[in-house]
Amino acid sequence: MAGGGAWLDRQTVDLLAAGPRPAPEHTLSDRDQRILEGISEGQTNRRIAEYRGISEAAVKAALHRLYTKTQTRTRAQLLRLMLRQAELRVTGRQLRP
Repeated sequence: MAGGGAWLDRQTVDLLAAGPRPAPEHTLSDRDQRILEGISEGQTNRRIAEYRGISEAAVKAALHRLYTKTQTRTRAQLLRLMLRQAELRVTGRQLRP
C-alpha cells in the first residue's frame, strides 16, 4: 500500500509464506493418483481423459478436487508438493511445520 499499511493480516501472510500443506496421502483416490500420473507426464486434460477412458470434464473436476485437497492452485504447485512428499518418504524426513 502506498501509505505503508498491509493488505493482508500477519496470520494470512504467514500462511501464504508457509506454502501449501499436503493432504494425507490416504485421501487421494485411485482416480486422483491416475490424474497425477498424467500431469507428471505433462499430458493435457484431453490426453489424460483419452488415456484413462474418462471425460475431459471428469479430469477437470478431479484436478480441482486435487487442488482443494492439497491447498494448491496450479499444476506446478501440485507437482512440487507431490515431489516433495516423495522425497520425504525416501529420506524418512518430516515436513517442516
